[in-house]
Amino acid sequence: LPEVFATSNINKNYSLDEKVQVSLNAIEKISAYSRTNKCYTVCPVYTSENGEVFNSAVIIDRQGEKLGEYHKIHLTEGEISMGLTPGNLTPPVFETDFGTIGVQICFDLLWDDGWKKLRDQAAEIVFLPSAFPGGQMVNAKAWQHKYAVVSSTRKHTSKICDITGAEVDITGIWSPGLICAPVNLEKAFLHLWPYVRRFPEIHKKYGREVKITIYHEEEWAIIESLSPQIKVKDILKEFELRTHEEHVQDATIAQQKARIK
Repeated sequence: LPEVFATSNINKNYSLDEKVQVSLNAIEKISAYSRTNKCYTVCPVYTSENGEVFNSAVIIDRQGEKLGEYHKIHLTEGEISMGLTPGNLTPPVFETDFGTIGVQICFDLLWDDGWKKLRDQAAEIVFLPSAFPGGQMVNAKAWQHKYAVVSSTRKHTSKICDITGAEVDITGIWSPGLICAPVNLEKAFLHLWPYVRRFPEIHKKYGREVKITIYHEEEWAIIESLSPQIKVKDILKEFELRTHEEHVQDATIAQQKARIK
């Protein structure tokens, strides 16, 4: 759901205390929805803890229980003026039955620290409740950090982006409503050289069970398993391939050592 959806875009000026109370009621209803439909829900509302109020996203599991919550790190000046408290600089990740997820909220798009820390904690999908769409910034976060990004906004455009930044599905002014699309998490993002030399061997062994997509200008490659029996991490190990992040990290270490000489 979009950022603080329960108290936004309505003809009533709630006090901060009222926003928290409405949010509690919304969490209760969304929890019932998750339980009935056996789905996870990202429920962005105001939460209160130890006298402080946060712009939050509450993660609800398939049983309707609260899995955890994320507090927006980068508040606007207006939010601070109304009495909100910024969240912890290290955002949490949440373990689900389909993978490791994280959350960023709206204005967090303008900073990269939270997004990077989510990747450092092995997030595979990051959800973005937001007031504004964000445009290509959303796509950029996906490919920069090599995880899927799923947005839900209060304006026309929400989207699902793959780890390459490509839009898997999107809403817009001419296609409003809900979107639903599969996202394959069995993918690895590689710098093309020198690993492209091993691609013929992978094709020979796995055939159509493994898909390799080459991005010629960026010199990226995506290795994707199309079989539930084949794990991408095993392919990387078998053919001595390093991910894009590992490749850059190893080059950085080599550069640092060379500067010391």
